[in-house]
Amino acid sequence: MGLTRSIEQSMVPQLPPQVPLVGSVFLLLVSLAVYAGLQYHRRGHKSELLAFISLLIALSLWVLTNIFVDTVTSVELKLLGYNVTNTVLVWVSFYSLLWFALAYSESTRWINRWTVGFAVGTVVVTSTTGILAPEYMYEVNGLATKGPLTVLGVTFEEWVVLDRSLKWPFRLLQVFSYTVMLASAAILVRYLLRNKSDLYTGQAAA
Repeated sequence: MGLTRSIEQSMVPQLPPQVPLVGSVFLLLVSLAVYAGLQYHRRGHKSELLAFISLLIALSLWVLTNIFVDTVTSVELKLLGYNVTNTVLVWVSFYSLLWFALAYSESTRWINRWTVGFAVGTVVVTSTTGILAPEYMYEVNGLATKGPLTVLGVTFEEWVVLDRSLKWPFRLLQVFSYTVMLASAAILVRYLLRNKSDLYTGQAAA
């Protein structure tokens, strides 16, 4: 009887204070993705728009998974959400950002079967490892309680978070993600600096 009650309690969703804000971000990303999709069809299926749509969809799923992690109250479901984020969505998001930078800067020659194969391979390897060893990125120590907290007159009762310690594979993922993000930014800045006169001319013509 006690075990049944414990299982039922672990399936009851919660509402931490960050969920309404994160939910607003999710709706904004979905709206931008829909708008970008309309522009993609109107402007002749440009590759940079397709890459931007891919980035928005990946970020939307990332945020949605964070909402899932925040609202569930069991160790297993929270760990599942973190693994989906860190073994799939993080990779897809940063690779989409790099794709957008390359497409926008007209450097699509770098997008070939070797680079795409490497990108797909990293997702397959990390996601498979996450399935076989769910705690390979972090050491899980159960649940920790936070709150209560009052925000703008609204009181949020106690909520639980996953108590975890990060391991070196997660740190490695962070370093690689930041590297891809910085490389994408460098590609875009370099392109904009090289073509700033053309951009100014285009803006003046518009």
